[in-house]
Amino acid sequence: MTEPVLLFPQINKKIAAKRYVELDEVFHRQGSFEALKNYSNTEMITRAFFTPTGGERVDTPKLDEIRQVIRETAIKFGYPESVANKPDGAAFDREIGTKLFTDIGIVPGEAAREGVWAFLTLYVVPEIAPWRWGTYTPRGEKERFVHPNRVELNSRNTLMKCWWAAWSLGPDLNEVPAGCSPLGEDERTSIIERPSLLNQRTTKAMRDTIWRLELAGYNIPRSRVTRRFGLRILAENTSVMFDGLDDDELRELFDSIMKEAIVDFIPDINQDEIDLASIQFTT
Repeated sequence: MTEPVLLFPQINKKIAAKRYVELDEVFHRQGSFEALKNYSNTEMITRAFFTPTGGERVDTPKLDEIRQVIRETAIKFGYPESVANKPDGAAFDREIGTKLFTDIGIVPGEAAREGVWAFLTLYVVPEIAPWRWGTYTPRGEKERFVHPNRVELNSRNTLMKCWWAAWSLGPDLNEVPAGCSPLGEDERTSIIERPSLLNQRTTKAMRDTIWRLELAGYNIPRSRVTRRFGLRILAENTSVMFDGLDDDELRELFDSIMKEAIVDFIPDINQDEIDLASIQFTT
C-alpha cells in the first residue's frame, strides 16, 4: 500500500517576520540558544495553513517526532556550542539533510513551499538556525554568520537547503567514492542554488564531475574550481538542453566544461592532456 503524501503546516511571510522579531528579541535579551529552545511550539499548527488537497495533514505528534530527530542530530554535532565556521557545521548539514529527506516524509511538492520550512525553523526548532550560524541577527562582529533569510521565507532557509541538497545530490550526503570527500557547503551551493539546473540527473552529473576532478589529483582548491564550473554550466545551459543529452553525452559535456575551469587555474596546462574520462567509480 502506497504511503499517503504528507502535508505540512505553513506560515505566510507576515507571520514569519513577526515571529522572527520575537525570537530575535528573546535571543538578544537572554543570550543563549537554550532560551530560544524554550519557545518551540508545535501547537501553533492550529494557526498554520496547509496545501488544500493532495495528501494527509501531519499532526502535532509528527511535528514532535521531527523536532526530536533534528535536536538529536544537533546534539551529536555539539549543540549548544555553535558550529558556525567549523567542520561540524557542514557535517551537520549533510546528516540532517539526509535525515529530513529519508526519514521525515516531505515530498518535493511540499519541500518547495517556503512556508513549510519557515514553520519548522521558527516554531518547531527555533534554536537550530541560529545555533548553526552562530547568532540570530547580523549584529556586530558576527554579522557574517547569519542573515534573517536563513530562518524566514527564503530558499536559503537552513533546513530547506539541507533537504534540497539531499534530494539533488544524495540521498546520503556522506556517501562518497573512495578517495573523495563530501561536497562542502560552497560546492553544494554552486549546484543547488541554480533553479535552471535543479533536477536530479543534472545535479548528480555535476557532483560526479567534481569527484572526477578530485580523483584526477590536480593541486587546485576544489571549491574554487567548482564555483567556476557552475558558472560555466549555467552559461552552457542557455544554448544546450541538458535533458536532450543521454548520460554519456552529459558526462562528456560536463567533463569538457570542467577542463575549461581547470585551465582557468592552471593556465600553462594543455586542456587536451587533462584526462577525466578514464576515471571510473560507482555511486
